[in-house]
Amino acid sequence: MKKNSHKWLENAARRATEENWALGSLLQAYLKFERKSEPDVLQELECTIEVYRKIAICRRPRPLRFSEDVDRISERFGLNPNRLTAVIRRAEVLATLATPRDEMAATGATLLAARDRRGQEDEP
Repeated sequence: MKKNSHKWLENAARRATEENWALGSLLQAYLKFERKSEPDVLQELECTIEVYRKIAICRRPRPLRFSEDVDRISERFGLNPNRLTAVIRRAEVLATLATPRDEMAATGATLLAARDRRGQEDEP
């Protein structure tokens, strides 16, 4: 019986990698772009494979409630919220940078670059 419960979780986590709403898709992007293995990320998050799979089927943190959502997930699964935040943010940035320009234009997304200001004398 216990083996079947692990199998459904494994299948659900695998399917979550294909769903944009799920943390699994971000974790998959993180693995891909950082060229890491699951054991590497398990060590980074300090969690078991079972917890990793459970967080994979969670919804992504909402942009306006990011900290609250990460805290909730971290508390529920006994994770360090700072480590989880670092993985999620890094994955988001890498996925955005890997998105083709036409796809970004179609969705209305833009990337902005910051510039350093030279000094007050440069201002009108």
